[in-house]
Amino acid sequence: MSKTILALPQTEVEVDGVTYLITAMPASVSLEIVEELMKLEGARPGMALVKRIVCGSVSLNGADITAKTFDIIFSRKTVHLYKLVDAVIQWNMEDVFTSGTEEQEA
Repeated sequence: MSKTILALPQTEVEVDGVTYLITAMPASVSLEIVEELMKLEGARPGMALVKRIVCGSVSLNGADITAKTFDIIFSRKTVHLYKLVDAVIQWNMEDVFTSGTEEQEA
């Protein structure tokens, strides 16, 4: 009997010429983040949520972005950081943002 190895999916995204590796969020984390995003009603997420999204999901040059490296990597790159966060959210929660948007077939 073979064992199934479970691993979270990953993808690479390029933001402003920088390639990041995104690891899918565990379902429970994704649900918590969706809940927080819905409360924002379209406003940008605050620092704590941005850090949680990036530090829990993103690697750069083979190394995880951690709370310690976050401030150094994204110093003077606020717009870049928000673009990355948007990419992480869109990839992890694509079904949330496309749910109900498909046209009904006639």
